[in-house]
Amino acid sequence: VDEIPSSIKKFTYMNKELFENLSDKLIILNPELIIILGHGSSESAGNYLSHIIKKYLNIPAFQMMTSDIEYNKICFLNRNILVISISKSGETIDVINASKKLLNNGHPVLSITNNKNSQLAKISTFNINFNDSSEICAAFSKSHVLSLLASLLLVAHWSKNEKFINEIYYSMDNFDEITAVFQVDNLSCTNKSKSILIISEGIGMSNAQELAVKFKEMYRINANVCTANAFWHADDSYIQENDYIIFILMNDDCKELINNIAEST
Repeated sequence: VDEIPSSIKKFTYMNKELFENLSDKLIILNPELIIILGHGSSESAGNYLSHIIKKYLNIPAFQMMTSDIEYNKICFLNRNILVISISKSGETIDVINASKKLLNNGHPVLSITNNKNSQLAKISTFNINFNDSSEICAAFSKSHVLSLLASLLLVAHWSKNEKFINEIYYSMDNFDEITAVFQVDNLSCTNKSKSILIISEGIGMSNAQELAVKFKEMYRINANVCTANAFWHADDSYIQENDYIIFILMNDDCKELINNIAEST
């Protein structure tokens, strides 16, 4: 966690030219559909990426299970598709195999990795590499943050929206290097009888998914995710008495709904 602020600044400024050149190539490519591949934390990052692609680029983008590509016939192989494959190690076998299959069918692959010498980076048409030091813990917190940042920079430069781009770099110039310490308190490893339900909507779901993974990885606590709408309609099936609830609100779109849920629980 302590390394995240410096890694963010380093990645942002060292790769500005890369994102500018890559965005020019993607504009020429002009894909009509984007498929995103990834597992675990990379899947959470892919969820975030799909949301901002649709919002800022107005291009259909969605995640696919690698097994759907590896073992089934894909009905849209003749379309102009860009594949974005996310893997911190660049060695996730399922992601590599699915990327190869789509690449062999004529679809360019853009990979996001932290290892430029990895199999995924080597087979890709385009590669965004963190070029950062390896993690010092099992939970890939730093790599996940860099995946989100790479996604944001990619979409910002691709959109050619100067205000959007400048806001990102302005935030880097004014980034306070403060380490946030999360106090677990009662959510200790000895209190495994407790469960956590994380509720969000839309773009916040990617953060909710990642937070659930971190609770499981770091504290061995059962944590699950559901949308605010799903919980509102079937709350009894999602939570037990004395379970913890965490709300993640990224914008005002579902503020009233989440407030109603918070009051009712």
